[in-house]
Amino acid sequence: MKKIIDYAKKVAKEATAQIFTALGFFLSWFLLTGSAKDVVGVMILISFALWFATINFRK
Repeated sequence: MKKIIDYAKKVAKEATAQIFTALGFFLSWFLLTGSAKDVVGVMILISFALWFATINFRK
């Protein structure tokens, strides 16, 4: 259980450190239309998943 809490703390710390990056991603997705919006949305979700999954490898 402690490992899960520690990992959640790392994720929260990383997320707050990159808040402006996330804001930029959201704004770019929001301004697009059609299939470009779909593709960019999926890529943003994949990039965040990979980013959070590799926290321990980057430290």
